[in-house]
Amino acid sequence: MKFGGYVMASHNTVADNLRDYQKRESAMTLADIPALEGIPDSVSGHRLDFDHSEIIPGLIEGTCFLLVSGTKPWITLDVSLQPRVHISRPDYLGVEVVGLQKGQILPNPAPFALAIEITHIKGNKGIEVIGASATEFHDIGE
Repeated sequence: MKFGGYVMASHNTVADNLRDYQKRESAMTLADIPALEGIPDSVSGHRLDFDHSEIIPGLIEGTCFLLVSGTKPWITLDVSLQPRVHISRPDYLGVEVVGLQKGQILPNPAPFALAIEITHIKGNKGIEVIGASATEFHDIGE
């Protein structure tokens, strides 16, 4: 059986497989960045503008969520919030508002509203919401 680039015998236990996974070096380093930059950009993904963003506390103490809403230009865009990957923790971690085209373009605008749990992905000071033509900064207290 093949899993994540590893060939595993069916007699391996979950604990054996976990130990094998933990042994591999999977942390991203600065040396990995040129390989990522060499990958072509997607032509079906688009950064989108948004109308409103806010941080709200979760029901469990210490948790928080980013809420973003707006209007997507095509009803067939799947909109998501994509945190940027950083080697070290920035002051404001960027979260991009991204639309991914699926199927034929239907040029009807449609509203979107998204939430993402950001308790463990915030920057030292907070979150930067990044749209097509504007960004918003949100400070998050500890």
